[in-house]
Order: sequence, then structure tokens, then C-alpha cells
Amino acid sequence: MSPAKIIAAAEASWTKKDNKLKPGPIYQNIDQYGDIIQNKGTTNKVTAVGYGGMGSPDWGITSYSKKAISSFVNYCRENEIQVFFTWPSTLKSKRFDLNNKIIQENLTKIKVFLNHLAVPVLGEPGDFYFERKYFFDTHYHLNQTGRDIRTRKLIKHLLLSLPPAARGSFEQIKPGTRGRTKNLKEPPLIGPPCHGVPWGLNFLCIFSKMWLRYK
Repeated sequence: MSPAKIIAAAEASWTKKDNKLKPGPIYQNIDQYGDIIQNKGTTNKVTAVGYGGMGSPDWGITSYSKKAISSFVNYCRENEIQVFFTWPSTLKSKRFDLNNKIIQENLTKIKVFLNHLAVPVLGEPGDFYFERKYFFDTHYHLNQTGRDIRTRKLIKHLLLSLPPAARGSFEQIKPGTRGRTKNLKEPPLIGPPCHGVPWGLNFLCIFSKMWLRYK
């Protein structure tokens, strides 16, 4: 399917309000802002998990992951892009208990690594630790209610981390604003999922100069 046909199909799906998850390409289930629109309620697929062996004393960030993340951060800095790390949404359960000493030690390993890279961390793991009712179809995906709660928390932490001069311009960006980049080389190829970093890469990038042209 050509890019034009994909865009046309996506735009057509934005007008549908049936709230039924459709099989096939993801663009059939998103709105014009890229948000999933059929994620209401909680399905029986949401179950408690251990999140990548975080409960094991032998858990650690792999050398591959460290190299890939370091390369990504360096690329952003070379292009004057501010990188933040934010914790993923996790399901409250006995299998992933934030009061567990081993899990706390493993989370500290992540903090130490990010501190070594001088990457600011937005909030704490507990800020994004949710009850089952806020998840949709897996222990990774929040439903619409959970998404809204997480978004408000993330904005709060982000604004506290930005310098005063940058907060005003950030707050002026309206939902659905689209930006385009220019004068940037291709980012480094990170490759397959970074095994050893739980839940995937949760990084937020903000262009620190006029690389974003808002409409």
C-alpha cells in the first residue's frame, strides 16, 4: 500500500466511533494525534507479571543496551536535543512489588546508569505504578482513564525539570500540534529491542532550538 493510501485509510478511521479494536494495521485504531481510540475498560488479558526478571538479584542492564542507549543520548546531544528518561507504567501486583528490596536495588541500577549519562529522570517508579483497572489489554498498555492520569503526571514532572524560559513555550504547544524537523542527520540505528532494559526505552526528547516548526 502506498503512503498516500495509508494516510487516506488512517484519516477515514479517525471518523469512526465504534470503539472496537480492529485487526490489522495500527493506523486503523488511532486518532489524528496518534492515540489509540479503542482502549476503554480492562480486558481479561491484563495479568500480573514480573517485568523482565526485575525480581531477580542477577538482573542487570546488558552491555548491548548500555551501548545503544549511550549512542542514542550522544546523538541527541550532538544535535542539541534534550533527552529525559521517564518510568513506564507498571501494574501493581505481588510479582512486581516496589517495596521488594531486590526490585528496589534493580531500579537503582537504572538510576545509576542514567546518572552516569547525565540524563534527567522524570519522577519515580511509584509515580507510574497503577491498579489493574487503569490498564487496557496488556500489563504495558493503559486504558483511556489511565493514560489521562499518566499524562498529567508526566507533564507535571516535565515542567519542573525544564528551565523557566523553556516552560512557557512548551505550555503554548496545543494538543495535536505537529512539528517537522530539519538539519538533522539520521539517528543511530538501535536495532532490535534492548534486552536488559525493562519495558523498552522510555525516553522523551525535546528540541532545544528551532528545529520544530509548529503549525
